[in-house]
Amino acid sequence: MRRGSYRLYIPRALHSIYLGYIDMLDHEPLTSKVFLRLLKTGNVVVDVGANIGKYILLASGLVGPTGRVHAVECSPETLALLRNNVQRNNLQNVEIHPFGASSAPGTLALHVTAIGLSWFKPGPQWPVVQGSGTTVNVAAIPLDESISSPVHLVKIDAEGADLEVLKGMKRILTENDRVYVIVEWAPPMLAEAGKDPLELPRWLQEAGFGRICVLDEYYNKRRSLDEAIEMVRAKKVPPDWFCDLICTKTGPTLGQRYLGPLSRSGFPVAHGTSLADRCGRCAV
Repeated sequence: MRRGSYRLYIPRALHSIYLGYIDMLDHEPLTSKVFLRLLKTGNVVVDVGANIGKYILLASGLVGPTGRVHAVECSPETLALLRNNVQRNNLQNVEIHPFGASSAPGTLALHVTAIGLSWFKPGPQWPVVQGSGTTVNVAAIPLDESISSPVHLVKIDAEGADLEVLKGMKRILTENDRVYVIVEWAPPMLAEAGKDPLELPRWLQEAGFGRICVLDEYYNKRRSLDEAIEMVRAKKVPPDWFCDLICTKTGPTLGQRYLGPLSRSGFPVAHGTSLADRCGRCAV
């Protein structure tokens, strides 16, 4: 993959994973487009679950020498590939954080998968690699303890631990009123793991993110939050369905207003408030 003069290096031994199982050259086209349109020179970006560095390369060129890109990656094997891409592209504005972002300091027990470490237990359709079926412990640090500068964009792909990442950056989200957050949401897999599938968007609303748009990469479509919630509620999504939520507190309204409180979905709503009182099309 090229972006300007930058190139994403993938070892030949991993082509079946990163160019087959996941086509990294065309991975998440909706999210990639939004990601690119949100950034400008001088911005500070945080990429949690940076993997081998696709979004790091994209961000580094756009924010330029006056900007900063924080790459958070905890898988030792994946981290080596990330470092290689940063070094071979001579990215001077990238800082790598070799730990797992979480709500509190400690350790995380994560499953070994073909594309790194995951809080989700790998399903039968996931490729088998050395170590599959085992877990490893990695250091966990809240982002509030490691990043002190202003932040303009946060992208989180933490394989099921996304809410814990958000809980560990409350200060960052409070101090940066105009921050954009792009976070992966996988309701069927969360429900299968015993989690409330609506807890993530509910937490975002309670944190002040009143404008949320759904980037449905599975069906290559943008959706409003209420539409996606109705799909989840009616079980009209496949077991491996996931999407990215793009969230902001301020700026242009993101379109369609929510038609009613989410309490009618049967899920509890904290403090008696609705999960989303408005949402809709992306402002990017």
